[in-house]
Amino acid sequence: MAITYIGRLNIPNIVCLSSDVADGKIAGAQPGMVIFYSDTAAWKIVKNDLSLATYAIPASFAGTISLGAVTVGSAHALTDGVGNYSLVVDSEAGGDVGSAHLASLVMGFNGASWDKQRTPTVFKDISAVTITGITTVWTPAGGKKFRLMGGSLSSTTAISILFEDNAGGNTIIRTPKLLVDTPYTFSLGNGILSGVADRVLKATGSGAGVITGYLYGTEE
Repeated sequence: MAITYIGRLNIPNIVCLSSDVADGKIAGAQPGMVIFYSDTAAWKIVKNDLSLATYAIPASFAGTISLGAVTVGSAHALTDGVGNYSLVVDSEAGGDVGSAHLASLVMGFNGASWDKQRTPTVFKDISAVTITGITTVWTPAGGKKFRLMGGSLSSTTAISILFEDNAGGNTIIRTPKLLVDTPYTFSLGNGILSGVADRVLKATGSGAGVITGYLYGTEE
């Protein structure tokens, strides 16, 4: 049959018979053109050297594809301290594409590996707490560790506040010397996690004082 040239703005660009191929080429074809053989329903694309290669025409699809059980190869992406991470797919066994859940994780580099970014979910009210001696200001739920991420406090005296993990000597952070009755707001980024579950967060002042405000973070 005669070779039909349709043009570059259409797919296929050329319609012909498979028998129209001569020396592995179609006369008049240019690199990048898509060719359809009307006798075999095969698709070809013209390579830079004018030879032909098999071409898979893009297609649209409406409906569902059953995946069955999806195995997550990078489940460690949901933990801290990983060397790398990737998109996590969580699908119900026998589910379809439409029922698969994609988890997009915001990670932060800690200097050596990657940690999940936290969102504060626990806010501790600090109402006129005397910290002349070491005092508990946050007791996490059983089996949990507190993660101190920040807060805002004022003091009745000009003191600095020392936060400690359960006992004296386990320092978490020390504030600068606070101005009297002036709010001091601080953020610790992704926070500082207690070393052991069921420990409490304690606070003590560099001198006698009463603090008021709030602390926030997570329990993990």
